[in-house]
Amino acid sequence: MLQRPSVHGFHFAQASRTWRGATDINAFARLAEALPECRGTIMYQVRGFVDSERHSYVDVEVETVLALVCQRCLGSLRWPLKLGRRLYLAHDEKEAERLEADVALVPDAEVLVADAAVDLAALVEDEVLLSLPLIPRHEEGQCPAEAPVTELN
Repeated sequence: MLQRPSVHGFHFAQASRTWRGATDINAFARLAEALPECRGTIMYQVRGFVDSERHSYVDVEVETVLALVCQRCLGSLRWPLKLGRRLYLAHDEKEAERLEADVALVPDAEVLVADAAVDLAALVEDEVLLSLPLIPRHEEGQCPAEAPVTELN
């Protein structure tokens, strides 16, 4: 069963804490609802840090294979997902705006207002949901629905 730790984001980051594990996809209710088929395991890790400028952040890493439906052929599509996201923590919206300018050049970084408790499982689930393709489809040349284009003449 998935533990759903609720932590104070800044304390988590400043103490350099880590939360990691692996669980069935169906342990994440919102994700399970968004997927046509819930099978497989999600491996996740959330680690807290403070950078040289004293900005608190968490790194979220997730690895899984999702079962989606190809929108070309409507067949089953295995979607390997390996993501890494850095989330800088802000106390309020005003601080978040200032922080966004500071971290604008950091690849895959976002700012999260974390003024109170942060549900780490929800954070992992949010990142997976945000990474889902809008129109899932097989890679070019891999879809059974693709047929060679022929001229109409």
